[in-house]
Parts: sequence; structure tokens; C-alpha cells
Amino acid sequence: MQNLAIGFIGTGGIGAQHAQGMRALPEHFRLVTASDTSAQALTRFGDAYGIGRRHADYRHLLADPEVEAVVILLPHHLHEQVATEALASGKHVLLEKPIARSLAEADRIIQAARSSRRTLMIGHNQRFDHRHAQVARLLTAGALGRPLTVRIDHLQHFNPPAQSWWRSLDQVGGGCVIGSGIHRLDLLRWWFGEVDEVYAQLQWDASRLEGEVACTATLRFHSGVQAEFLCHWGIHRPVQCESLFITGVDGTLTITGDEPGRQSLAPHHEHLPVPDDPSAAPESMWRHFHRCVTTGAAPLTSGEEGRASLALVLDVVRSGTLRAPVHCATSPALQQHGRI
Repeated sequence: MQNLAIGFIGTGGIGAQHAQGMRALPEHFRLVTASDTSAQALTRFGDAYGIGRRHADYRHLLADPEVEAVVILLPHHLHEQVATEALASGKHVLLEKPIARSLAEADRIIQAARSSRRTLMIGHNQRFDHRHAQVARLLTAGALGRPLTVRIDHLQHFNPPAQSWWRSLDQVGGGCVIGSGIHRLDLLRWWFGEVDEVYAQLQWDASRLEGEVACTATLRFHSGVQAEFLCHWGIHRPVQCESLFITGVDGTLTITGDEPGRQSLAPHHEHLPVPDDPSAAPESMWRHFHRCVTTGAAPLTSGEEGRASLALVLDVVRSGTLRAPVHCATSPALQQHGRI
């Protein structure tokens, strides 16, 4: 089994989750080098995970012939530049979500992956949660009958420091929807397919960030499912919570809990199995990345999937900005009629 030499470009925030996930798979990964413009963050990260080779400039990391794959954990406005350079240098790339700020940026990253024939995977980690994978299995098996409605949300107290890039509309590419809501919208696409039409409303709080701080939206899927979506970064208490409620003609399914790590999946139908079993979990995001790199398999969260979820995010925000329903860019109905 190939043991991949990994470099980390960016070491803050979610970097610890990626490093811990990969270090737990020593037969799959070796954490050999890291780069960060913050010497303090780089020292802290390198010391925590035993990474000796450290660079202030990521290009020095990309020039390292031992490095086979990189994990890119940078502000959104840097995704295109660094990901395309990494792919051009022959590295496989695990890129944190969103793939980019715009579809044009996403397209250039995807083209770089195709040209280099290297794996590009987007870090939509919620698809690898065993509860969400079980939802996919239940829906595929028809356990709820024909799905009718969905309610899904993400609630968080998020008030970044005054100098944080998270406050910048340009650097983030938006606000709460591209920052966190994209995870929930990506799950909806995975489970129910593409969206024909969305109608959203946005709220702003300039004391927190330049982009939207809250969004409510209704989505009409091409499959006929209707969804309600709520993303809110301005709740008053320092907690993050998410929930899900799906109804079908033959049953309902919920995921509830105060925080994501304590959530449980509960199907409500006498014929549904009790699914909240970690032993039935899919492969982890990092094991999946390794398999795709070493076998050439297409990632579940490929660049193309990341682009489609970004497109939905942009349509949601566009609807909220216009204060009107919009037809979605990835709608099969529009594609069938040659309108996009």
C-alpha cells in the first residue's frame, strides 16, 4: 500500500482536524512538511505533529520532490492560485471547501487537475459523516418512500476578530452561506440532485462581517423535493448546532442534537433499521483521498461536485440579493431546454 508524503499549505483553523485524521492512518500517510506565512502558527503546528521541514513560502514546499500530495487550508481568495500551482507541480490536492469564490476560479482549478492528471478532491467532509452516509443509503433504498420535504440548518455564533480575513467579502467570496451553509447545500445536492429554483432572503450585521450573516431559503429540486434551508452565524450563544428533518410518503427521518458531535439519526417508521451505528461508517475523508490518489478513482467530492455546490451557493446569494426567485445554473430543466 502506497504511503503518501503529505505537505500542509496553511496550518491554522481546521488544519488540526486534517493532521489528526491523516496521522491516524500511518499506513496511508506521512506528514513530512508544512508552510505558513505565520511563523507562530507554523511552529505550533509543526511541533504538534512532528513535522520538521517548515517553510514560510509554499512554493518551497511545492518544489520538494518527496511531497506527493498537499492539503490546502487557506483563505478562499488564495485557493485558485495555490491549487493550480500545486497541480501543475505534479501534486495531488485535497482542497478545503469551497473550491473557490467564483465559477471561473473553480473552472481553472478543475482544468489544472485535468491537465496534470492529478487527483483533486474538495473537503466537503459532511458527506463522510456516518449519519449522512446512512441517510444516503436509506434514501437510495427507498426506505422513506418518495421524499417530499426537507428542513436543514446550520446555526453558529461566529464573530471573527477585527483583522480576520473572514470579515472580508472579497476574501471569503460571501458570508455565512459560502462559509458554512455550503456544507448543508452540498448534502442536499448529494441526496436529492440538482435544484431548479431557489428563493432566498439575507440579513447582514456589519459588526461581524461584510457578507451576509444569515440566510433563509426555499429550494425546489428537479426531483420534486421541496427544501427549507437556514444558515445563521449570528446566534447569541457560543455554540454550533445543526439539524435535519426529511419527510417521505412512507416515513420521516431526523438528525438532531445540540452540537454536531452529539447528534443522532432517528428514522420514524416501523420498517426502518436503526442506523446510527459508527461501525457502518463509510471510509473517512482521508482514507477516501488516499484510495482515489492510489487507484485513480474519482473522488466523491470531486472538483466538479465542488463546483456544482458552489454554483448553488452563488444562486442562493443571488436570489437573496435580488429579493426574487432565481433559476439555478445547474438546473437540469434549464439544461434540457438549452438555456445554459
